[in-house]
Amino acid sequence: MFAYPHRQFKGAVAQVRLQPKVEAGVVKYNCIIHVDNADLALKPGMTATVSIEMARQEQVLTVPNAALRYIPPWSQEELGRVSKGLRSGQAILWRVNGESLVPFTVSTGIIGEKVTEVSGAGLTDDMAIAVPPKRKDSKQRRRFGLSLF
Repeated sequence: MFAYPHRQFKGAVAQVRLQPKVEAGVVKYNCIIHVDNADLALKPGMTATVSIEMARQEQVLTVPNAALRYIPPWSQEELGRVSKGLRSGQAILWRVNGESLVPFTVSTGIIGEKVTEVSGAGLTDDMAIAVPPKRKDSKQRRRFGLSLF
């Protein structure tokens, strides 16, 4: 249970401690975050889940991260041909064309927790792209779409 589930506190990273803790294969670093606490809602020793914004872009196309991980049920040979020549900072999206999928190479930009910035010739905000079904319901049909932020 969180103390303030519907409240966000904004702050700035003041310090990153250099003694990591490894838990379940995840390396964690304790940080000191300076936050406006005028109402004294935050108490010493409270634990917080923090998202740290490292970069921001406006008016860019983004896709769900899952779309960049999607692999259609093609043969390894076909997939190898599609990914041949793919460079660092590039990824393949699968554009929906009727009942078939067409590979589309894009350049990736800022990668967020849920979405990634993409760019490329011919990329539009109304292009339908394949996204794998959620794990809970593997029978769910593919979901599609780009979003403009």
